[in-house]
Amino acid sequence: SAFSIRFAKFGKNVYDLFTPDLMHEFELGVWKSTFTHLVRILMAAGNDAVQELDRRFSLIRPFGRGVIRPFNGNVSAMKKLAARDFEQILQVVRVV
Repeated sequence: SAFSIRFAKFGKNVYDLFTPDLMHEFELGVWKSTFTHLVRILMAAGNDAVQELDRRFSLIRPFGRGVIRPFNGNVSAMKKLAARDFEQILQVVRVV
């Protein structure tokens, strides 16, 4: 880009000026990929493993003020999930 060319004259990388957004980088990147892989493994395992995962998530009760909200629908479908939803899944997945 034009900025990177101008900053290169000073030995600087323009992209180093931006701080990474860890929430979106991890929750919507690494964790979403890991959870997708887990769901695919459960689908391959068969024997209603995905339905069992969804059932267990539905048993998780809300905690605190907006800390853990109830999981509605199928978590494994991963439809209409925002970064905050993946963060909640990450917080309770060890319990499930």
